Amino acid sequence: SVQEAGAAVGTTITIRDLFFNVPARLKYMKSIPTEASYIADLIGRLAMSRPDVSFRLLHGDFEVLFTHGTGNMAEVLSAVLGKDIAKDLLEIGYEAENLRISGFIGKPEHARSNRHSQHFFVSGRTVRSPLIGAALEKAYKTLLPIARFPLAVIFMELPGTEVDVNVHPTKAEVKFSREDAIFSAVYRAVSNALRLNELIPSWKMKDDLPGTSGMPGTSGTLPQPQLQFAHSDSESSAGYIAATSASEANAADNAAAVIVDPGPEVVDAWRSEAGVAGDNRPSEKTEVHCLEGQLDRTYLFATDGDGLILIDQHAAHERVIFDRLMQTL
Repeated sequence: SVQEAGAAVGTTITIRDLFFNVPARLKYMKSIPTEASYIADLIGRLAMSRPDVSFRLLHGDFEVLFTHGTGNMAEVLSAVLGKDIAKDLLEIGYEAENLRISGFIGKPEHARSNRHSQHFFVSGRTVRSPLIGAALEKAYKTLLPIARFPLAVIFMELPGTEVDVNVHPTKAEVKFSREDAIFSAVYRAVSNALRLNELIPSWKMKDDLPGTSGMPGTSGTLPQPQLQFAHSDSESSAGYIAATSASEANAADNAAAVIVDPGPEVVDAWRSEAGVAGDNRPSEKTEVHCLEGQLDRTYLFATDGDGLILIDQHAAHERVIFDRLMQTL
């Protein structure tokens, strides 16, 4: 007979001897640590998609993951990503017609060597999306070196009629009917969060320092050599090329151009104009920044009283343009 019986709240699923009757599958299993990492990644994604549900993952006697199911996303992120990273995340948010984006992104220092820490959720479902990944990495383009990828947990809510979940056998990958709008929205959400948190530091120079005659004072600006700029498209994100209608992304690219090698004559002119060339370089500790050279058409080398300074040309040029725009407001 069928009758009601008392039971604990929730569902408990126990799986034993999973491959006892399908040895062909067992043959292609990888090592225990590798398979365990796949399981931990899946449970972590499920926990982030449903913070209101408690998850507990055990590997032998070791507790890999545990969430309380209180709906507290900060607690879930701490359990999945680690406390140190979770407390240092930046929150993102963006809303447009029939589209809402929320989530968290990592600072540049938390970048990884692969995309395994990029978690995307569409209408509560964990998915893979080259489009979302491309927009995310586009926003970080001037902040990260080549072959480094940002950490992100991005949630997207939009009508079911605008997303196709049937492009992959397991529905793990999705496509959008308005790809340009989605790309632009993700790019805006991420770039706005990075800009608001002022991740690019500003430099200020002191007045009346020994050996700095002729250098700018309170303005905090350096003499600008006549350099040429050329955009580099060598890096592509997740194999997706954004459409030209994504005007914000294209505008940011133009602002973050790569500086072409200035050559020794420009370096000498910079030093001479700054008044710190040759024997005029101060012997005591100062904040004089002397341009020494360039590496890989990406980084500038400068020196001060303490030692060597490495400058990312992308970030420095973006900061200069940003400051000029702020002065015009």
